[in-house]
Amino acid sequence: MGSPLFGLLHKLPVFSTISFPQKYFGLPMIFVTSVLCGRFFSLRWVRRRAALRAAGWTGLALSAALGGWIGVLRMRAVSSDDMPELPAVGEFYQVSSVGLSARARQPLRANPYFAMKRNVGARSWYSSVKFWRHTIPRYLIDKRNRAAPVGIYRGEAYCLKEENGVRIVRRSGNRVLVDCRLASPDRVVVNQNYHVSWRCSAGRVVHEKGLVAVDLDRTGEYRIEFAFEPWDLRVGIAITLGTAALAVYGCLARRRSKERRRRRPPSSP
Repeated sequence: MGSPLFGLLHKLPVFSTISFPQKYFGLPMIFVTSVLCGRFFSLRWVRRRAALRAAGWTGLALSAALGGWIGVLRMRAVSSDDMPELPAVGEFYQVSSVGLSARARQPLRANPYFAMKRNVGARSWYSSVKFWRHTIPRYLIDKRNRAAPVGIYRGEAYCLKEENGVRIVRRSGNRVLVDCRLASPDRVVVNQNYHVSWRCSAGRVVHEKGLVAVDLDRTGEYRIEFAFEPWDLRVGIAITLGTAALAVYGCLARRRSKERRRRRPPSSP
């Protein structure tokens, strides 16, 4: 989350109010910065002055080199820090950092990158879209990278009644496949944030204290699947592909129009 440079800036009046410095280096800010840089080079008074263009390109090259150099140094530093204590785990679970200030760095055990490499979910990642996080971590990671178990954690999938059992067979980015063994009707809970776009092969998905759940009336042993299928994602993909197709068609049509005008014989006086 933090860095030595931000530790110095955080003492200034404006920067002292920032609690999540990482959000200012997200994709929207990078996109806006790229657009502004492109706009700078397209300005008429910049195009007419070779010195300004050279200075702009030099600044971009130095910024890219400096950013890459800092990234390499930082990756080398964190890659050698406590890595022997971070073995891969077979069973998926989630962790969350706790007790961090705005200037503190994310502990390695709760770092999303290293957690993903170890098949561990990190709840303390930043998102530009604010939403409630009801998932229960298995461990809390403090700023010294120490793990403390969470007492109310019951697993990544569980039944409300202790006489019944459930086991995760396979999981992916948007699907969870579980085996159920029910001696009586029960509610199966998956440790994922509830959303209306969740679907289940055994019935309607409901929320259990903010988590994904389904009510099962049939006893016995059987397998069910939970799938996260947001309709707006499909609409967004369709709009993106349609826009890209229109852009390509427009470029080709413009090019053909220029070629036809170029081949057209000049009109006689």
